[in-house]
Amino acid sequence: SSTTKITVPANYLIGVGDEIEILFLGSENRIANLTVNREGSIFVPDIGPVTIAGLTFKEAKELLKTRISNQKIGVEASITMGKLQLIQIFITGDAYNPGAYLVSSLSTLTNALFVSGGVKEIGSLRNISLKRNGKTIITFDLYNFLLNGDNSSDIRLESGDVIFIPPVGQRSTIKGEVVREAVYELIGDESLETVFNYAGGLLPSADKGDIQLNRFSVSNVELIDIDLSEIDAKIFKVKNGDVFVI
Repeated sequence: SSTTKITVPANYLIGVGDEIEILFLGSENRIANLTVNREGSIFVPDIGPVTIAGLTFKEAKELLKTRISNQKIGVEASITMGKLQLIQIFITGDAYNPGAYLVSSLSTLTNALFVSGGVKEIGSLRNISLKRNGKTIITFDLYNFLLNGDNSSDIRLESGDVIFIPPVGQRSTIKGEVVREAVYELIGDESLETVFNYAGGLLPSADKGDIQLNRFSVSNVELIDIDLSEIDAKIFKVKNGDVFVI
């Protein structure tokens, strides 16, 4: 069966169930597909067991190359990863399909969210937490990833990780002459400029001198006219429930 070649980062930690593919080149040319057993080792033909679980892919590669060149004179080895172990993770809260998932050990937080069908309308995109051994190790804001392509906090998952999607927090609606009309989730005191940036900015057709804001309070709706030449959009704070019509 053909092995799916996966580009594995050098710092990937080898685990039980991972498959190592060794191509022997030299006096004999052959391929060995070796799976890491429960003792954490692989059985290399003519050499014997080599323990590699817990090593990074880079360390395992160097160790195997050294052992093979020392013990098999005139033979070079090319080493790649074959199939990877699967790990079990849990997706909880307001996901479309919460539950337990088996994913590749290279999966990241966003991979897992897409596998589970994403976040429900009522779920937060901005406050997703990753819990490991009972502790929250990261809080993930999908806006950074979806709107800015920033995946710096999109970390690799480990077996037993729990991804929790809380209910959506505060929101503001933007309608009219912007690139993306939508309801945007707010975290903290966000400025009008920030929220317009979420919407991809104003279109050239937008009337910057006459933006209508419907602001909801406990008892009534306030209608506010905004002229962007008169207010500083960096300072103007957006409130929960605000509806901007451009």
